[in-house]
This record gives sequence, C-alpha cells and structure tokens, in this order.
Amino acid sequence: MSVRDLTFFIDLDGTLKTEAGAKPPFEVGAVLVESGMKKYEVGIRPHIKEFLEFAKTKGKVVLSTASGRRYARKMLIAMDIHQYFDEIISLESFNRGIPHYSNCVFIDNCEKSGVNKMDKMASSGYNAKIQRHDLWTIDTFDGSKDDTTMLDLIDEIKNL
Repeated sequence: MSVRDLTFFIDLDGTLKTEAGAKPPFEVGAVLVESGMKKYEVGIRPHIKEFLEFAKTKGKVVLSTASGRRYARKMLIAMDIHQYFDEIISLESFNRGIPHYSNCVFIDNCEKSGVNKMDKMASSGYNAKIQRHDLWTIDTFDGSKDDTTMLDLIDEIKNL
C-alpha cells in the first residue's frame, strides 16, 4: 500500500472540534455557528489545518459524521477548513451505501462510533477489507490550546 493512496475518514464532533454542547470559554480559537434555530460556539482543535494539508498529499479526505450534512457543512465553513474535504458522508449516507474507497483510515474520538461507521460501510456493500486496526481512536478534544494530537497523527502517518 502506498501512503499516497489513503482515504481518511475523519469524524467532526470531539475530533476536529469540541463536542456540540461543550461549554466555553475555550483556550483555542472558537467560532460561532448558526445551524437552524441553534447557535454553537465551538473550539477548533489546534494544528487541524496542518494535518488536513498533510493528509491531502496522501490521498482523499472525507468527513464522516453522525451529524447531518447541513450541520457538518456549516461547521466546516465556519472553521475555515471546508476546502480540505473531498466529501461529507453523514450517517444517513452510510445507511444508503457509499462509493468504493481504498486503504481507509478512520480517525474518531469514539471507538464505538468509529466501529459503527466501519460496520455500516461493510453492510452497505463496501467490498474492501476493513480491519479494526484501520480505526485510529484519539482523545476527545476538550478545548485545550496545548493539544498536539493532529501533529502526532502526522508523525504516525509518516511512519506507515
């Protein structure tokens, strides 16, 4: 497997930003997002742009989220990272079936959520071999400015 042929499925809430409903103030850059009748202030995980720029050089970058596509799109635009993503796949997309991807790496702050997304892919006719080691579980982002998770992931990918 070439490291240039990866597809990164990256979770949104708790992975790229603080969980929806996390209480500000956050130590990092925060944005206010309006989605429907709700307003969210979210903290953005440090070094996210560096990670996404790096990931784009290695393959496709897909947002995989249990949230709806509209919410996810608004979050990505507000966080100014929408340009790094090739696609947004929400949980309802997993239920309908999704296109074929190769060499998948799932990055999620919740192992159960990541496994659920992998299982949905497998049951929707996705025919690649998806193994549990394809799921990289990271700590839930709490808003700390000292978080280096995304830089650590870059190093992990370089070592593949």
